[in-house]
Amino acid sequence: MFTDKNLRLAEGLVSHSYIQQAHDASHQRAHLITCLLSSRRMPDVGWSDETIEHFLHELSSMDSNNYLENAGVGEREGRLANALVRRRHFGLAHGIGRSGDVSAIQPKAAGSSLIVKLTTALVTHAMKESGIHIPGITSLVVPMSTGMTLSLTLRALVSLQEAQDRSRESITVPLSSAPSVESPAISPPPPPASTTSTDSTTSTASTASTASSTAASSTAASSTAAS
Repeated sequence: MFTDKNLRLAEGLVSHSYIQQAHDASHQRAHLITCLLSSRRMPDVGWSDETIEHFLHELSSMDSNNYLENAGVGEREGRLANALVRRRHFGLAHGIGRSGDVSAIQPKAAGSSLIVKLTTALVTHAMKESGIHIPGITSLVVPMSTGMTLSLTLRALVSLQEAQDRSRESITVPLSSAPSVESPAISPPPPPASTTSTDSTTSTASTASTASSTAASSTAASSTAAS
């Protein structure tokens, strides 16, 4: 990596203007890495393949197995015997985590640990951008097989559905434990007015009137016969 001192020394071999152009291009790429490390969010504009490979090579050089003139002899040292495998994995040979904590920092692999932390931050940001808003949401990225990944994903969806169903359940109170409320006394409506006595009185009056008329007619007939 060209530092400012190296660039000044390079100007003794190549024209200053050309070195300055190369410095500006390198500074632009370094600015992308600075933004990623500071924001820990997915960039608004995706990186080119060359920038990604450059960043991975820089991270790989931070692992102890890629130090110059270094030969690790520890039991957890990363080693790559095949050059093809080394190129395919950018020289990254260390795993993630430590005993009992899969998210722990690897003391001998600063670059690999940085990749894990950045990946976790980017996945968390991607989940929030996709609409998954859960208070205190965290994520953990671990290498797993396809079957295990599908099983855990489906189980998480089932747990989420069960939680939503429980939140929608209504609270019921048994009738025996419900407080009794006395309703106000309501007097029955008064019975309808009886018309039987009126009808009987009318019928009696009509009979008496008929009898009087008959008696008057009979008296008139007797007076006529006597005359």
